[in-house]
Amino acid sequence: MAYTPSPYRAKTETTFNGLIMDGNRNALTGALGNGFQTQDGASSPVGSPLAMSGSVQTLTVPNGAVECTINPNTASVKVSEDSTMSVYFVVPIGTSQTFPCARQEYIYLEGTSPDTVNFYFNSLNAS
Repeated sequence: MAYTPSPYRAKTETTFNGLIMDGNRNALTGALGNGFQTQDGASSPVGSPLAMSGSVQTLTVPNGAVECTINPNTASVKVSEDSTMSVYFVVPIGTSQTFPCARQEYIYLEGTSPDTVNFYFNSLNAS
């Protein structure tokens, strides 16, 4: 006799123990990613290093990315989840800061002066 699921059963993918899903429907297991990539997930990818022009730059979080590491070269950079940059975190010159980004679509950067910023995404499915 074949198993027939109840019509009342939710038709969702199991995440074993109710794990939170990221924006790409991958279960967040708490493990680090499998690799990194030095470009974003836009249709016209933005690569690292990124030239800052004093205006807001947008990074599209790639499929499967769980973290983004930002490293400004000669000037500090503002990092935000808000495109208006009304709230932000400043990454000081010559330091690296890693931001969780699994449940985000975009990361916004604004340089305090013309500079280049290195970045990479820690990804579950590095390509």
